[in-house]
Amino acid sequence: MSSQHADAQSILLVDDDQYFRQIQSCILSQGGFNIIEAQDPSAATSALSEHSLDLIIVAYQLQGMDGVSWIEQTRKSGIETPIVFVTSATLDKKVTQHLTKNLNVPLILRKPINMTTFLQEVQSVLTEPEPPVVPASVADLLRAQNLNNLDFGIAEPQAAPVASPPPPEQNLLSSIASELQFELNQAKIEYLRFTFAELDEFLARNKNFDIRDRSTFESVKRLAHKIRGTAGTFGLVKISRLAENIEDCLSQGHEKTVDLNVSVGWLLDDLRSAVHKVAQDCDSSSTFNS
Repeated sequence: MSSQHADAQSILLVDDDQYFRQIQSCILSQGGFNIIEAQDPSAATSALSEHSLDLIIVAYQLQGMDGVSWIEQTRKSGIETPIVFVTSATLDKKVTQHLTKNLNVPLILRKPINMTTFLQEVQSVLTEPEPPVVPASVADLLRAQNLNNLDFGIAEPQAAPVASPPPPEQNLLSSIASELQFELNQAKIEYLRFTFAELDEFLARNKNFDIRDRSTFESVKRLAHKIRGTAGTFGLVKISRLAENIEDCLSQGHEKTVDLNVSVGWLLDDLRSAVHKVAQDCDSSSTFNS
């Protein structure tokens, strides 16, 4: 998937979470960048030969290969395109130094990302950034609309200002920010639907799951890790924290205990209930109609 602007710089997004890619794509497209998306390392490697890229944004958790390994592979092939590394994991000093010094990664971002500063952070990495289609001042409008706490309801109409009409460029910026907020709201709604269905299916398929099974352990860990980062970026704080609790529970290193098996089961049920509750709230609003 890609989003194209004429004569604009191109960014490759490498992430196995389609909704996290959608968040990034919405913001960066409005910033005037061409966006190319890859859901796995294989597709990302193919994109390297198919597109002229100015920047790559890579997630740590990928299918079949972690982000660090993919960057190592990419650097060994002679590609020096600037790379931004994104992760919700806490990196130790050794990995951080390896990324920044050995692999020449200029920026590491933590999930959840801050949607109001993300565009500027990405622009800062580009050595010779071309003027974006959207002026830098759009960042102020993003902050004003507080995109990390998107509102599902219909905004109250604002009283017309007494002052003279704003200049055309201000109207353009306001229109762009409103369009971006709408796109992110829609993506957030779709994400809630998808995540509830994903959790429901997982729990139905694993009614008597045993966390001592390594495959089950890794599946739960991966699911929680993904939800933690993307839900947090959408401003779904409670959902993100519940997913973080599952990750913390698994990281305690007691995979072989019955207590952990029960605890994780309860936490997964709590997470599904929280997602369902938010989805129901949205279903009752005018922005959640099918």
